[in-house]
Amino acid sequence: MRSGIKLYVCLLTAIYIVSCINNPGDLTGGGGIETVALRGTFFTSDGYPARSAEVVMVRKGFNPATESTDELKYRGATDSAGSFHFTCKDTGFFNIIASHPESGEKACIQDVNLDGKDIELGKDTLKAPATLSFIFPDSLDVSDGYICIPGTDIFVMLSENQKLTDSSRVVILQSIPAEMSFTLSLGRNTGPMTTLEENLVLMPGEESFCFLDSIELPERKIFLNTTSTGANITTELFSFPLLLKLSSADIPFNEIDKNGSSLRIFNTTGIPVPFQIEYWDSSAGTASIWVLLDTVHTNRDWRALTLRWGVYAHKDHSVGGKVFSTGNGFTGVWHCDSSADGTANPAVFTDASGYGNHGTDYISSDSTVYMIGRGQNFNGIDDYISFPDDTSFLIKEITCSFWFYIRESGREQIIIDWAEKWGTNPEFNDGWAVFLHTNGGLYFSGSGAQGTTDSINCHIPSAEIITDKWHYYASTFDQQKARVFLDGREISSVSAAFPLKIKSGFQRRIGTQVKDNGGSGRHFNGALDEIRISGKARSAEWIRCCYENQREGQKMVRIEK
Repeated sequence: MRSGIKLYVCLLTAIYIVSCINNPGDLTGGGGIETVALRGTFFTSDGYPARSAEVVMVRKGFNPATESTDELKYRGATDSAGSFHFTCKDTGFFNIIASHPESGEKACIQDVNLDGKDIELGKDTLKAPATLSFIFPDSLDVSDGYICIPGTDIFVMLSENQKLTDSSRVVILQSIPAEMSFTLSLGRNTGPMTTLEENLVLMPGEESFCFLDSIELPERKIFLNTTSTGANITTELFSFPLLLKLSSADIPFNEIDKNGSSLRIFNTTGIPVPFQIEYWDSSAGTASIWVLLDTVHTNRDWRALTLRWGVYAHKDHSVGGKVFSTGNGFTGVWHCDSSADGTANPAVFTDASGYGNHGTDYISSDSTVYMIGRGQNFNGIDDYISFPDDTSFLIKEITCSFWFYIRESGREQIIIDWAEKWGTNPEFNDGWAVFLHTNGGLYFSGSGAQGTTDSINCHIPSAEIITDKWHYYASTFDQQKARVFLDGREISSVSAAFPLKIKSGFQRRIGTQVKDNGGSGRHFNGALDEIRISGKARSAEWIRCCYENQREGQKMVRIEK
């Protein structure tokens, strides 16, 4: 037998139903002469007294699967200060386990030696519990087998298994106290236990697994190619949101739960990495997943990630705010994958960044499958998305990017309006915008400080833009220069050595202008996908890597068994 432990950090909560005695402050073992006083205090992870937490004292070596719960005679609840108090006559080594009935947080104080003297344990902190999955082959007799953690009240019968693959099954040990060193044992109702692993320590919220020799965890290897035959990246990039487009040729969708919630992604050292599932369609066998890649190496073809599924608890670990974090400069990331009946529906267009700048739906058509998962149509008549004012939009540097598809040219069409009002020629006041000019060019414009003539007017000529075709757009401003890019190439730049004047107190819009100053009829006629705004100027290499990673026919990512 061999076993493997892989760690995964996540936010798990397990509601642990507890039984408490009527007088929670004084916990006794009932009967006999109480000669030892044992006291301690627990706090929650956010620093408050863990009131009404269940506390149980478990003999070291106790088998929770086969021994009577009558052995757990020292149990009760903490008081309003988070304190507990045992009085008992037993001797030997015990573990003190506390669990909070509301948050599910737990703690374990190990190897408490009762030797006839009073003990003051001091303070300890409850933390998010961990989860451990045991994977075993179909051939294993499950009639009276179990997995347990001796010295605790944690066990699961093998008969409570779930099918993992055609030849394997899994049982899950829930609510394991974090940072507790423990032994994992396999046993039957009669006979001794077999040790599977010793000295295991799981961190708060981790998911881990243990399996027998005959089991191989289903996985796929993710390779990246940044050589000249791939994305041709010549400068290292860090904290990069990598797109994985999966098809039924890459993974067996029929073996994964319908929304992909049992999916996990690891780096080459086995550490889990943050990801967000933007789109998952099991019936069509297609998915779009964003993964936070620590480093994009230059001129290399290497295995970067491992994708696994099936063994993990069916809890969704898809979190956009960890992939598109505010610490990495993102102020808004809209995948355009949502829709709702009618219009004026708030927060339909969800922001994947940590700021939560969700947009209100003023679009009559639903989202549909486009470049990356789903995208959004704009009818050119009255469709737009509105965003409330937020201080996160008051940025000094800018990167704006999106995929766009134009259906008509020859008139002004606003794609993104982060300015309060329009001037003339066109000129923006109190902000910036991206729009299609009457000459067919795609402009990035903005204004400097009030009372100055400072402005940005940097554009992509109409000759570069093909109607009825998807293009990737990006513009940057670093308080020295403004640049515009199309399909990964820098098209033009202008000097702009001044800070933008971005005013607060008004809404922002995508698909039309904020206010009707200077005329109407500026609604965008086309489609948009993967709209991003950052408060930092990304490099030309970053923008090219985004394009090479996201475009149709990309050669940067490949998936192997």
